[in-house]
Amino acid sequence: MILKILRKKFLEREIKKRLKNRLPIHEGRPLRTLGVVINAMEFKQVEVFENLANVLHILNKDIKIIYYKEENINLPTLEQNSFTPKDFNWKGLMTKPAILEFLDREYDVFICYSSADSVFIDFIVSQAKATLKVGLDGANAALFDLIFKIKTNQYDLFEKELTKYLQIINKDNKN
Repeated sequence: MILKILRKKFLEREIKKRLKNRLPIHEGRPLRTLGVVINAMEFKQVEVFENLANVLHILNKDIKIIYYKEENINLPTLEQNSFTPKDFNWKGLMTKPAILEFLDREYDVFICYSSADSVFIDFIVSQAKATLKVGLDGANAALFDLIFKIKTNQYDLFEKELTKYLQIINKDNKN
């Protein structure tokens, strides 16, 4: 119990530290990479993000998706792409190599498809190297550049609005 509390405090401290060192927003270059973290307890339709990559003209090799789950559930993907609270040590550091590799990459757009308040998901979002971070209402607003006030079951609306806003951002940065 004490280790869980200690781990949570370390994670919260690291999140606050990372908020100070944010990358600038996308600078008008074409979108090439997409990172996605999905809360598997809220949303299980993984393939829709591969379709989103096609809509945004991002190659399938340039989209990386990871999943957060609090309990053992079957996902339609490799187990290595998921993380749980057990993948963090008592100091709040991620110990799973596949997730560390995910966090080492730079992304043009990073999407957190979760409306749950989770210090573990917040840590991943804060560690992600992205020029534009997109989240859903209910998540920690300080971590994101763009937040959509929709529920996780409204994916079609999310995709439509995200596409619209990314076109606006790209036009504004090209002028």
